Amino acid sequence: WAQQLEWWHLAVATAARYGKPLVLHEVHAFAECAAGLRKHPELPVLRHGWNTPDAVRLEEALGLGWRIGVGWKTPPETVEFFRCRPEFRDRLALESDDTAEPEALTELYLRVAAQLAIPMEILLQEQERNFYNFLKGHP
Repeated sequence: WAQQLEWWHLAVATAARYGKPLVLHEVHAFAECAAGLRKHPELPVLRHGWNTPDAVRLEEALGLGWRIGVGWKTPPETVEFFRCRPEFRDRLALESDDTAEPEALTELYLRVAAQLAIPMEILLQEQERNFYNFLKGHP
């Protein structure tokens, strides 16, 4: 665990040094990751594969400026949170790495658009803007 944390801190420091976004996949280390990333508020972070219905943790991650990766394994409560709190939709990042089926991404977008009660065109525009901002290094 100590060596894993050492490498993780090195990855964060490298991303911060070069102004690159960081994709985070933590499973049981939310507190440690949050603590380490509080030192780098300028660093754009995408928390890949959000799969917990924990609204308190979600609000904390969003409060840190993280984007939240939503896919097929993401609980519906997470998308409901974004429906009820549209001011955070610029932090929503739809992803499809939990399936190899190409049509699954379209199905995911249709499902999320319906859950958010917005037209698909709006969701597509928001996602394009969200990923553009993330890749350009905007926290």
